[in-house]
Amino acid sequence: MKRILIIIIAVAALSACTKSVVELEQYEIAVSPIAENMTKAALSGNYPNDQHIAVWAYLGSAEASDYPDKVVDYSNFNYPYFSGQEFYYKTDKNAWGGLLEPYFWPGHGSLVFAGCALPAPETAGQPSGQSWTIKYEFYNYPAEGTTETLNAGLVDKMTINNYTQSSNTAETFDLMWFGVTSASYNYRTSGTPVAITFNHALSWITFKVYGDGAPAAESTAWQVNSLVMEEVNTTGNVVCVGANATWSDVATPQDMTIYTGSQALTTAAAEIETVSKGTVIIPQKPGMLTVTFTSGGSQTTKQVSLKLTDNENDAANIWKPGYHYTYTLVFKANEILVAPSFDTWGEKLDNTITVQ
Repeated sequence: MKRILIIIIAVAALSACTKSVVELEQYEIAVSPIAENMTKAALSGNYPNDQHIAVWAYLGSAEASDYPDKVVDYSNFNYPYFSGQEFYYKTDKNAWGGLLEPYFWPGHGSLVFAGCALPAPETAGQPSGQSWTIKYEFYNYPAEGTTETLNAGLVDKMTINNYTQSSNTAETFDLMWFGVTSASYNYRTSGTPVAITFNHALSWITFKVYGDGAPAAESTAWQVNSLVMEEVNTTGNVVCVGANATWSDVATPQDMTIYTGSQALTTAAAEIETVSKGTVIIPQKPGMLTVTFTSGGSQTTKQVSLKLTDNENDAANIWKPGYHYTYTLVFKANEILVAPSFDTWGEKLDNTITVQ
C-alpha cells in the first residue's frame, strides 16, 4: 500500500510583506549549501536537492549596517516577513528558493532568519516514509504601552511534533534546524553568502567490522551477512531551543536493518555500509544488535549489546542529538567484541547553508 507523506507547517503562512514594504524584485532570497560534507552528513556529503527547507524571516526597521559588531537587538525585529515558507531546490539558481512564489529582499530594514529541514517529497514509486510537523516561535517585543518585553529573554523555539522516520535507512532524511540568526542582513548583502549553520536533532550511528585472526583461505573466509538494530524507536516529538534539542514521547519500536550482504571480514576495520555510511535515528537508549555472519562455511546469528557504558542504566548510556557513534565489531573465533566510541559531528560535518 502506498505510503503518503504528510508535511504540515503549523504556523500560518503569511504573505511576504504588506503594501507598505517595498520588495526589490531583482534580489530574490535563496538558501544554498556552501561546502561539501556540511549537511545530511550521515547519508551524503551535500544537502540533497530533493529535500526542502521551511524558512522563517523577521523584519526589523534598522539596516544591517547598524550592527557592525553583528550583535542584533531582536526587539527591533517585530514583523514576520514570511513564516514557515517552503523552499525547494531551483536548478537555474543552484540554490533553494520559494516553492509557491519567490521571496525578495525588502527595500528597507533588515532580516533575521530561522528554519528547519523538511522530509523529501514523495516521488513516483519512491515514498520517503517520513513526516513531521513544525511550529516556530520567535518574539522578544515590548508589551503594548510599555517598554518591558513580554518575556525575560529571547524566545527562539522550534517545536517538531509527530516525527516519523522510515525503517529503511536508505529513505531516512536528516532532521535539522537552525535557530534565529545572530546577525541581520539586507539586500546589500544579497551578493555575499550569509552562513547559517544547521543543528542535528538526530543521532548518527556507524558500524565498522574486522576479523581478529580471520583465516586467509577463501574457502573458510569470514563474512558479515546482516546487521539488524532491534526495537529502535521511530516516532517522537522534539523541542529545539537555540542549539539544544530535547526529545519526548519517543515510541513505536521497530527492527531496523542496517546491512544485508556478504562483506568479507579482514584484519583492518572497515565500514559495514558502503553507501549510507551509517544511519540517523531518534536519540534514545541503545538496545541490541543482531549479527548474522558466516564462518567456516556455516552461518551463525548472535546478539550483542550496543550499550555505551558497562551499566546500561547509567545516565550516560544514551544516544544524544548531534553526536556520531561508531561501533567497531571485532570478530574472534568464539566471540564478538563491541568497541563503541563517539564524538560530535564536528566542524567537518556541521550543516551550513547560505542565504543570498
